[in-house]
Amino acid sequence: MKAVCALLALVTYCAAQTPTPCESPKQWEGRLYRSDRTHNTNVLAKISYDEVNQRGRIIEEVQEGSTQSFYDVLFIHSVNKEYRLDLKTRKCNVTNLDRPFRPMGVPPFARFLFEATIGAAGFPGESLIAQTWDGEFEDKSRFIVSTTYPDCVPLNSGYFSNSTGFIQDNFFDITVGISDPSVFIPPTECGMYSEGIPAAPIVASNTKRASGGIPIVRNGSEFLTDLKMKFMLAFFALVAFCGAQKPTPCNSPEQWEGRIYRSDKSKAFTEFGRVSYDQRNMRVRIIEEREVGSTKDYYDTLYLHNIQRKYRLDLTTRKCNVTDLTDPFRPFGVPPFARFLFEAEVGAAGVPGESLVAQTWDGEFEDHSKFMITATYPDCVPITSVFFSNDTGFVSSDFYDITAGISDPMVFIPPIECNM
Repeated sequence: MKAVCALLALVTYCAAQTPTPCESPKQWEGRLYRSDRTHNTNVLAKISYDEVNQRGRIIEEVQEGSTQSFYDVLFIHSVNKEYRLDLKTRKCNVTNLDRPFRPMGVPPFARFLFEATIGAAGFPGESLIAQTWDGEFEDKSRFIVSTTYPDCVPLNSGYFSNSTGFIQDNFFDITVGISDPSVFIPPTECGMYSEGIPAAPIVASNTKRASGGIPIVRNGSEFLTDLKMKFMLAFFALVAFCGAQKPTPCNSPEQWEGRIYRSDKSKAFTEFGRVSYDQRNMRVRIIEEREVGSTKDYYDTLYLHNIQRKYRLDLTTRKCNVTDLTDPFRPFGVPPFARFLFEAEVGAAGVPGESLVAQTWDGEFEDHSKFMITATYPDCVPITSVFFSNDTGFVSSDFYDITAGISDPMVFIPPIECNM
């Protein structure tokens, strides 16, 4: 009965009145962490984003395996050009864009999934309200994106296509507006290729104003002489951002209750569940709605790693399947051997109630499966995690409405149907 009640609460939670897609900021600056575990690539970048004119600029540190590279990348979809400057060699590569512009916010045709609290529910400064959306583009590539509420600032997104595989983006330190309108002019090293790029005026977020209050928008050509210096300063700021003194792994709560949204877009698989998590005794219970393709199923699943048993009760047929657990216990929090990546502000930087400070970690388990996790600071409550292994592929999990402790210790007793 408890499982059925929890399931009904879950269905009610998901089936409330569906809102229309929110409108994300069209122009903003911030930081981006991109993970492509399929190709073993990580990108940490400073980004300027202009959806109005379909263009963006990214100063990035790319780690592919054990190799690090540094690039200044400008993509301008209005002329179908990408300018990629290698910041080590100062060589510029100009190519035609063969992909359509993809918004980093919520597309107008997105499907609403749910609204929930990210971080430590009820803790001021360590939580915010988020909405999650998903959908499919015209070319059948899939996306999922989470944004703050009510201002619709992007928090993280996932993208899958047959050509790219699954790519996970996390956004940090976002401020609305473009501080320097010259940011979308190609670097001087690429200047010989930049003729014919149309000017698109931007009202900079920190431009000076004339006495009448009208923003002064300077001509982009005035900045060409010092553009290289500005980007090099931004690049060094990015390196400093990554290379500051690294903290030791934080201690995530060992027992908590909340909600989880798990997706593997490569397999058209999504799972939304209510979870009770007990790291001390290596056990987890999830009452879940699972969607594979167009099929939906409902399960009550109990993982008892201390006795290596998994109990899965089909809530439609009431049939229970008991199997041996062969996978090791994987913590939902930050493992003690995790590697610190960076600390940043999630959500709308400086906006009370729509931002929180988070730390991001990654690492590798003994079987060489890889993980990346973002958690609140200082209480280390999990926000999102990514897991990759050759067996499972790339699986992304987002955590919501987390409260510390277990409200009912009976939750880890198998359903009566499983004792038969």
